[in-house]
Amino acid sequence: QGGFDHGTLAVGDHRIPYLNEYLAVEADGARLASYPDTIALLSLADGRPVAIKDAADDLEVALVVASADDLPRSSSARDVAALREVEEITQLSLVEYL
Repeated sequence: QGGFDHGTLAVGDHRIPYLNEYLAVEADGARLASYPDTIALLSLADGRPVAIKDAADDLEVALVVASADDLPRSSSARDVAALREVEEITQLSLVEYL
């Protein structure tokens, strides 16, 4: 939609919505991580990051999250106007988790 890859991946019991990048991690109805946290999938075969375009049902991955609170962030990572646009496209709440 509008040039964006978006949807949701499942890793075990975890749901991972994305819009060109992984946006959140949810399980059992709870938000475990949310943009601007760093959310990554790593291939268990070689340890390399797995891009959204390369994710596949038969790929074994590790889900890794680093809290944004522990990392430097640019002001654009907290741009409410941009995040509202992402929320509209994905139907996913992000601003409330800043």
